Amino acid sequence: ALGAPFAFLVAFALMDSFSITINLISMFGLILVLGMLVDDSIIVSEQYYQNLEAGLPPKDAAKKAAYDTVAPVTSTVITTMVAFGSIFFMNGIMGKFMWAVPAVVIICLFASWVECFLILPGHLVDFAGKVGDIKKSRWYEPLQDKYKTVLTFCLGHAKKTILIFIVAFAASIGIATQMRFELFPSDDVTYAYLNIKGPVGSSFEKTNNLLIKMEEIVNEEIRDDELAGYRTITGFQWSRGQTPRTGPHYGSIFIELTMQDFRERTVNEILAEVTKKAKLLVGDYIFSLEKVKNGPPSGKPVNIEISSESIPDLIKASELIKAELDKKEEVLSSEIDYEKGKKQIIVDIDESEARRLGVSNIQIAMELRAHYEGLVATTIKRNDEDIDILVRAKEEFRSQEESLGKIKIQNSAGRLIPLSKMAKFVEKDGSFIIRRLDRKRTFSISGEVDRKKKTSKELNKGLVPYLDAFVTKYEGMSYNLSGENKDTDDSLDSFKKAMIASLFLIFILLVVQFSSMVQPLIIMSAIPFGLIGVVIAFFIFDMSLGFMAMMGILGLVGVVINDSIVLVSFINSYLKNHGHNINSLVKASASRFRPVILTTFTTVAGLLPVAHMSGGDPFLKPMATSFAYGLLFSTTITLIFVPTCYYIYMVFIDKRKSTKGDSEVVNYEFDL
Repeated sequence: ALGAPFAFLVAFALMDSFSITINLISMFGLILVLGMLVDDSIIVSEQYYQNLEAGLPPKDAAKKAAYDTVAPVTSTVITTMVAFGSIFFMNGIMGKFMWAVPAVVIICLFASWVECFLILPGHLVDFAGKVGDIKKSRWYEPLQDKYKTVLTFCLGHAKKTILIFIVAFAASIGIATQMRFELFPSDDVTYAYLNIKGPVGSSFEKTNNLLIKMEEIVNEEIRDDELAGYRTITGFQWSRGQTPRTGPHYGSIFIELTMQDFRERTVNEILAEVTKKAKLLVGDYIFSLEKVKNGPPSGKPVNIEISSESIPDLIKASELIKAELDKKEEVLSSEIDYEKGKKQIIVDIDESEARRLGVSNIQIAMELRAHYEGLVATTIKRNDEDIDILVRAKEEFRSQEESLGKIKIQNSAGRLIPLSKMAKFVEKDGSFIIRRLDRKRTFSISGEVDRKKKTSKELNKGLVPYLDAFVTKYEGMSYNLSGENKDTDDSLDSFKKAMIASLFLIFILLVVQFSSMVQPLIIMSAIPFGLIGVVIAFFIFDMSLGFMAMMGILGLVGVVINDSIVLVSFINSYLKNHGHNINSLVKASASRFRPVILTTFTTVAGLLPVAHMSGGDPFLKPMATSFAYGLLFSTTITLIFVPTCYYIYMVFIDKRKSTKGDSEVVNYEFDL
């Protein structure tokens, strides 16, 4: 209690030195590391208390506790730093958004290490220098005795015990594959945009009147206890992952809903009703819905980019894909980013006739420009200022389509030829904006998804066969699934690669510490089994697995590795001093029962309010849930699975020595 504030103060000072802003992301890192800070302090303090119980004076007990724990705790700090350091190598928007988390974790762990071995021992001597009546029963002793009995039974059925854990892990993986995965779940979204987009040239007044009617739908369909407020903007439209759009044909209603805990309906249920009514109202305008999710800015749940050199093909294909999206009940709204511009008159030159008449394309273009934009004929001076004299056709001539044919171009022989003799005039829709991707014209078809029915990843995966077959119907057309789907894949791919490298580095560090290839594998085997508790918790609470849950798992890995490293270190030391037998293994494991239980209780007690408190931050809930419930199950991993794996390793080593004649045959009967 006295050391934790010091660790945080040092961490805040270092964070300021490295220009790390104290915000939600950095606080998230502090919450993640809190369990590990407490864990390290408990390990040193509990070892100190055991030394007091053994009869050592307080000063000697503190010195011995620090000396005995410095190697395993230092190893746990370094391995946890390496594990979180993998986030530094994430690509894309996720890497830029989450880099503060490993920075904060590493700084706090360093501060915690300093506090544990340079400050905490002195505090223990000053404030906890006496131990109570050793003969008096402690609250944990009955639990510890039960643990010894259970562990002895599990060691007697070691292979079956390992098999049970493997089956549980396989079952949890099977359940996880059937669960929803969202990079950042939107179950508790409180902000949304209702966007409308009219034909180019629509008046500001028309757009504004339509928005006023949509406000009536918002007031009718959203209850008072569900609506915190809304703001209507005419001439502007916000778009996730893109530049905001401006123009009189754009409009948005920004809605703020109350927190999920204070209303009965989910955000998807509310917005589905509003969307249904709004689509019937907008007429020739296009309606779209944008939910503002927690986490870093990312693309839309569905964003299909089709590329081709033919705009007619792109227009037709995009409309068919949009119609396909609209058929799906999980798609709340969809839109095409291409917008038709104002009507244009295309001058289609008959080049063979123009050449016969002695007129070039450049001459025609220059004459058209002179008539409609004008040419500078001369410049006059007035009050020492140069003024250009612009010559062009009169306004009434420029505003009439039939005037085009009367324009005359001088040919190479000096004769004036009417433009109508060598060109046709075709009226077409212009393009308001044309995007290009890899130098090809590109249209984007995007949509918002009801994630309770289907996640973005599932919907995108289901669209692939349809799109593969669809683009073959158009020459030179290709497609790309971007938006949130691409952000998810890029982030997870880079995170997986960095995590594999981190695990390999952790393995090397453990090999160096234990001078063994098998013991690091025993410690690291506990990592995947920690997922069992996470999957069970998310399945029971019907939550989506996502990036924040993965961050909670990463913090969980830190605690599990910490406890496992310290446990194996103490087992090695105890077996060396008390004999290589089964009773020594049980007693060594039991000596770590108290600190492991304390670590679990303190960390879980601190995280459960974050996971379940009404009105809590929905951004942090998945992390707290995965960390808390994963740790509850991981306690079993640390206290049962790791000793059982060590027992199998011990039997193998002793049998190998026995066959070589290096030692006596060891008796593995249990002293119950």
